[in-house]
This record gives sequence, C-alpha cells and structure tokens, in this order.
Amino acid sequence: MAASIHVVGAGNLGATVASALGSLVHPPVVTLILRNQERLAQYVQNDQVLTVIKQGQGTNRKTIPAVVAGVAEGRDMQIANLVVGTKVPQTIPALTKLAPLMGRDTNVLFLQNGMGLYEKLCEQIWTDPSARPNLIFSTSTHGVKTVLDTPFTYNHTGIGDLKVSLIPRDSSDKTEENPLVKLLVDTDLNTVPLPYSEFFIAQFEKLVVNSCMNAISAVFTAYNSEMLQLAGLDEFLFNIISENINVFKTHIARAEIPISIPQKRLDEYYFNVKANIDHIKFLMNRNATSTTSMVQDIEALRDTEIDNINGYIVSLAKQYDIPTPYNQMFISLVKSKLSLERFRRGQA
Repeated sequence: MAASIHVVGAGNLGATVASALGSLVHPPVVTLILRNQERLAQYVQNDQVLTVIKQGQGTNRKTIPAVVAGVAEGRDMQIANLVVGTKVPQTIPALTKLAPLMGRDTNVLFLQNGMGLYEKLCEQIWTDPSARPNLIFSTSTHGVKTVLDTPFTYNHTGIGDLKVSLIPRDSSDKTEENPLVKLLVDTDLNTVPLPYSEFFIAQFEKLVVNSCMNAISAVFTAYNSEMLQLAGLDEFLFNIISENINVFKTHIARAEIPISIPQKRLDEYYFNVKANIDHIKFLMNRNATSTTSMVQDIEALRDTEIDNINGYIVSLAKQYDIPTPYNQMFISLVKSKLSLERFRRGQA
C-alpha cells in the first residue's frame, strides 16, 4: 500500500517537494492541504496541477489532489506523514488545527527558514514528549520562485540540496531509517540525511546565509546577483556574519551542545568570516536570477520571517549579553520596508 503524505503550505518549496514526491516511480499518495475554499477553487480551476519548471531539465506537471484545512480537520482520518511548508508565523496556527490528526508515529517534515521552531512546538503544541510525533527538520539550498500571473507554477532556478535530520527520541533513532526521509532520498531533491549534531551546524550555516541574503535583498528589493553590486555589501556581510559567529560560539559552549564536526573544521569554515562571505557570494551568483523568499513576501505584503532569522540571533545574543547591532538594524529595516510598501498600496 502506497504511503500517504499531506503537504500544508504549498508555496515555493512546499510545492517543489510535493511535486518531487509525486514524481517517484512508485509515488506515495500526496494531498495538499490548502488554507481556504477560495484557494481550493483557484486550484481546482487550475485542474489541480502543480507545475515546476526545472532549470535545464524541462517542466514537471503533476496532478495532486487537495483539501481545505477546515475540511481536513473535520474528516475522520489520521495524518501519517506531513510536510510543513508554511512560513514560520503561520506554522503554529496551522499545526494547532492539524495536531489532533497526528500521533506518535506520524512523521512531520519542516521546511521553514530560521531556528528556534522546535522549542516553540514543544512549548505550544506537543507539550507531552510521549505524544510527540517524529519531528524532522531541514535546510535547503534550492532556489525556487513563484511564476507571476501563472497560478501554481514555480520556477526551480537553483538546484541545490535538502539536508534533513530527525530529532532523536533515543539513541536508536536514525534519520536515514525514517520512512518519510527514505522517500525524500529517492526524489531528485538531493536529500542528505544527517545526525542531529551535524545538522545543527548545517542549520547554523543556513541561518548565516539567510540572515544576510534575505535581509539585504529585502531592504533593496534585489535579485540575488544584484546584491553583488551593492557598495556596502562587504560591510553588511562582515558585520552580520561576525555577530552570528560570536553568538553561536558562545551558545554551543554554554549550552553544551554536542558537535561531531572537528574543531579545526569549525574554525576553518563554519566560524570563518571570510569563508562564509565567499560562500554567500557564490550562492548569489549560482541563484542569480532568483529572489529570496523575503523579497517575495514583501512584494506580496506578507509578514516576513525576519524575527525567526535575524531575530533568533538577537534573542540568543541577549541571553549571553552579546551586542548584535547589525542584525538589529536589518530587522528594523526589513520591517520598515514592509510597512512602507503596505502604506503605498493602501494596506497600512
């Protein structure tokens, strides 16, 4: 019997993952959970087809059925596997409604940017560890953007990877043995299962990238490659990255977080300011024609994830009395940019 997978939050990355799972030789039964009847009507009008245009690899059109969130909650069903592609601000409300449909054996994959979500889930939704599902977190370097004026169509402009890690309940839990992870590994998403100690550093690496690329691009409404033309780019990158490294070095030491990566590798790459700057500029070039999710959020007048990216750094820094003026500045700039755009379009 084919596995059943529900996807809530069929945005850029959520739709790409849903399409990839639906394209397997022996595909699971994939179902989208859409936010309201209006969105479902738009999707039905589009023949319930997700279209992903892959750079240099053609176009993938998959018919994937959908239900509305409220209808899903009212059904007598259980969710065996859930992919969560909603933005962080919408994740807790969405999962609060869906949690009664999940059990301890449910596998839940999170595609969100930033860090700190696990703590929120444990505090607000699954307060009882014995009832908590298998929680799988991820970081992605895929570049995907919505094709404007073409519903449910996505341009996969930057082919990257999807690093995933299962939060272990005990020493026997291994990411690569999780059934949802096995399906993801079989897709063309270049899925890389990691033990949590390695994934923590991968999350930090992605947080550094997002805290720079998302924030800077949002303030200047820039395509990825356009950021390379900013006169102040090196200053922005140097200071944001330096703050992030200072905070995480302290956090790892004080919180006694086990890291399996050798200290020499940490110092030469992950905690090296120049290496991080070079990596970010490489990504700006590789995904040149893409825009970050934060640019797209502001264009759509949606709340951004700045509080879960740069804001996470700032909140962590406050625990250790570490100043983070550049992260704080970009939080204010991004929020000011959004409020100005809303005012200009009469939605203030």
